[in-house]
Amino acid sequence: GSVNVTGKGNVVIGSTVNAGNGTASITSTAGSINAADRTVVVGQDVNLSAATGIGNNGNAISVDVRDGGLLNASTVVGDVSVRERSGDMVIGRIGTGAGTVTLEADASILAGRAAAGGLPDIRGTSLNLIAHGGTLGTAARALEIQTDGVNGKLDAEANNDIFLSQRDGDLRLNRVVSHGRDVSIVLDNGSFIDANDNSTRDTRTLAQLESLWTDMQLLGAGAQASTDQALRSLVGLRDREYQTYWNLRNLRQVVGPDGNPMLVADAYDPATASPELQALHARFSHLTTTDGTVSDL
Repeated sequence: GSVNVTGKGNVVIGSTVNAGNGTASITSTAGSINAADRTVVVGQDVNLSAATGIGNNGNAISVDVRDGGLLNASTVVGDVSVRERSGDMVIGRIGTGAGTVTLEADASILAGRAAAGGLPDIRGTSLNLIAHGGTLGTAARALEIQTDGVNGKLDAEANNDIFLSQRDGDLRLNRVVSHGRDVSIVLDNGSFIDANDNSTRDTRTLAQLESLWTDMQLLGAGAQASTDQALRSLVGLRDREYQTYWNLRNLRQVVGPDGNPMLVADAYDPATASPELQALHARFSHLTTTDGTVSDL
């Protein structure tokens, strides 16, 4: 059957609470909910409600929600820290009016409602979401979140895909990591802001790039040599194109009316010219040869 625990002050879970296939509900009307080490709250559904916090980063509330059930956790103020110890964490609504929400699952963290219905699945000043063996949300149903766009931040990590959305305000990103899969975060009305003040230089990657740039003669003494070689190659290419142009124009030497040698070429006709000749004519038609006079340009 169901298990209901209610206290006016702080509630400390000292031993495992097992509701079997029923609902486990724990409420603190004026205080917080915390748990001793190695305790678990088990039930088809698990509902946690407090005034000043649920668990903490040092000791999250460990739950085991049965397949087909939902986890709901809300506090007026204070942090929310809950871990699903086995399989997916399927949530109804998780939230705090002021504090950090930390959710951790061995598999995935998923939305249990078909649609958020105007209220986010997870709400907090800051969010820390970790799915060790699965996804955060799905492509069909992203987790709808709400953070504080001024003072909050988002940390999210999953072994597979990450699908998140936020309806209102800016989203300050601290760290979002999907190990080899896709990340999709949609903002309906806001901007992404970098909340990570600590930049870490990847010295290994820098060393690899510097080695590559050196091999490519982009650094050091090789850079000028590489530039000179590139210039020589370009000059050589233009010389060959120039020669090809006049070959296509059938450039030849003849004896002129005055008895002196001269160069002549076939008239250029764009209607019959090949695409190659058209391109070369656009580039070289304004030039003449250096060893004679070309007529019929």
